[in-house]
Amino acid sequence: MMITLKQAAELTGCSYYFLRSLCMQGQIKFVRSGTKYLLNKNSLLAYLGEVKS
Repeated sequence: MMITLKQAAELTGCSYYFLRSLCMQGQIKFVRSGTKYLLNKNSLLAYLGEVKS
């Protein structure tokens, strides 16, 4: 499932810019659709789960 950066920020409580930087660093799988970033929700949650552990 793909979600926008804004949706991901609301879901996780992380800032839009922090999540965007994770995308640019290759930490989270994403695709660009025009000017929007679409994140793989499972990849995001897995990454955040690893960071918290």
